[in-house]
Amino acid sequence: MNIVLLGSGNVATHLAIALKAIGENIVQVFSPNFDNAKQLADKVNSEAINQTYQIDS
Repeated sequence: MNIVLLGSGNVATHLAIALKAIGENIVQVFSPNFDNAKQLADKVNSEAINQTYQIDS
């Protein structure tokens, strides 16, 4: 499954780490604040985005 996370806060971080641990593919992390998206994306080896038009469909 390919996953795009909408958010980069505490819940999204724990969810992303748990999903990655069971082998799910997190392709993008969206946050309006690019630095926050990048921090989480780096943890789960995915792309950080901060614009909704960048979401892969």
